[in-house]
Amino acid sequence: MQSHRKNPVVVVLGATGTGKSKLAVDLAAEFNGEVISADSMQVYKGLDILTNKVTEEEMKDVPHHMISVVDHRTKFDVTNFRNMALPIVENLHKENKIPVIVGGTNYYIESLIWKILIDKTEDHSASESGKRLKLDEGIETISKSNEILAILLENSGNLEPNILLPWSNSEIHSALELVDPARAKKFHPNDRRKIIRSLQVFYQTGRTHSDLLIEQSKHSPADGGGTGGTDEPPRKAHLGGPLRFENVICLWIQVPNDILETRIYKRVDEMRERGLRQELEEHMDFLGPDSNIVFTEGLLQSIGFKEFEDYLHLQPDERKSEKGDKLFLEGAQRLQLVTRQYARKQLKWIRQRFLRSSRRQVPPVYWVDGSQKDPTSWENNVTSVAVQILKAYLSNDSTNPILKEKLVPEPEKPFEDDLLARSCPVCDNRILLGTEQWEMHLGSYKHKKMAAKKRKLAQQTEETNVHRKADIVN
Repeated sequence: MQSHRKNPVVVVLGATGTGKSKLAVDLAAEFNGEVISADSMQVYKGLDILTNKVTEEEMKDVPHHMISVVDHRTKFDVTNFRNMALPIVENLHKENKIPVIVGGTNYYIESLIWKILIDKTEDHSASESGKRLKLDEGIETISKSNEILAILLENSGNLEPNILLPWSNSEIHSALELVDPARAKKFHPNDRRKIIRSLQVFYQTGRTHSDLLIEQSKHSPADGGGTGGTDEPPRKAHLGGPLRFENVICLWIQVPNDILETRIYKRVDEMRERGLRQELEEHMDFLGPDSNIVFTEGLLQSIGFKEFEDYLHLQPDERKSEKGDKLFLEGAQRLQLVTRQYARKQLKWIRQRFLRSSRRQVPPVYWVDGSQKDPTSWENNVTSVAVQILKAYLSNDSTNPILKEKLVPEPEKPFEDDLLARSCPVCDNRILLGTEQWEMHLGSYKHKKMAAKKRKLAQQTEETNVHRKADIVN
């Protein structure tokens, strides 16, 4: 007799617009579970339409956690999220309930199911005691000679919001190169948030982020996560930390790109019909006429708010004018564009973080077809199939054919461990991350055209120099 899996954790994956929240509710209702939202903007109170929070009606009496729990002025990051959400998972397990994690913020999901965060309280940071860490004399000298590093040194890695705003992304990236060059090579200069985090880790712990991550990977168990009842052997985890829970299962709602793009456009239109314009105006007016409002902090960094920045900076009476209508429409169009781009990033994240198992210990991922959203198709192709998969997984029924049929296979080409940033001197030092991007760039039409142009220019220059030398000789 198969033993039932203990303390399972269900994760619903998919790009924005695929219906993740609906499936999470369906599964929680079916399996005595509760939903945990993993969305960095939905944790804040306000802007319910813009952040696409589930309505009371859509919740269907299923308890939801981590939605509207933080004031919009509160600084809230992935560590805060993990520290608030993990006890919820643990309490649900004690009550024999299943936590269903769903949301669009990838690193929030990762913080719950993998042991990946380097927490300053676990790293013996001196910042809590008010004492500055004693660093190597050479590092101290370097830090004091760089304005960015000097701020981090003085504050033991703790930063006030916006304190680094005066410095560009490239300047902050250059600062990381001074103290942790190995980590800096992993980032594009525009990865500002990640770069700052690595700087903070160094000045909070006295150790480079790259060294800590290497040490963390050595402590990962040799075997990967369960294979969902298949006969494949467990896989080794090289990077990324171990899974936090033994029985994690992921359900991925897959939707063709053309259908997904249509849904995204339609969803923005529906947001407008539900009162998006009024919601944005009310929130902006609530903030007050503050010219120092930063659209990259807290709730204001939501996808959508900064896209309407030009419109929101109008005076209230101007917003009702023809100019206001025009700027609002332009904002809505930008929102559609950035949401499409965000959906692509989410899909890339799923493939790189869940399917490239040579890099880390991964849970099994199963797919369901979410291409049709009418009630009948959704029930037959999404909810019903997901319920069958989850029942088979929970009962440890390795003979159930649905586990093999719906298991997402590993890609034929393994994910490239080399994620170093490379600069292309031919294309104005454009930065590419990893071998895959680098090789694609070298084979691109744009690169080849630029290379040919520079070769031709170099040849012309050489011929000119030859003629000049000949003239001098003559």
